[in-house]
Amino acid sequence: MMSQPLAPWRHVKVRERRTSVDFAHCLRDSSDGHFPHAEKIIQVMDNLNTDSLASLYAAFEAQQVRRLCERFEIHYTPNIAHA
Repeated sequence: MMSQPLAPWRHVKVRERRTSVDFAHCLRDSSDGHFPHAEKIIQVMDNLNTDSLASLYAAFEAQQVRRLCERFEIHYTPNIAHA
């Protein structure tokens, strides 16, 4: 799910599986489709193993990966150990 908390906007994308390549395509959709004019996209992500900018390398060529990485500012949610 993608959302813009300060605006009434959210987008849900359901995939058959949740792979790093699927995640990479969601990032590109966010960058190029939903926020093409944004200078920087602040991305809040959980600590799932597929949720990383490194997943872009599994889906795209290096030039496109660099372009996308420069658009995102990543903030990870805290990793809280359960007792």
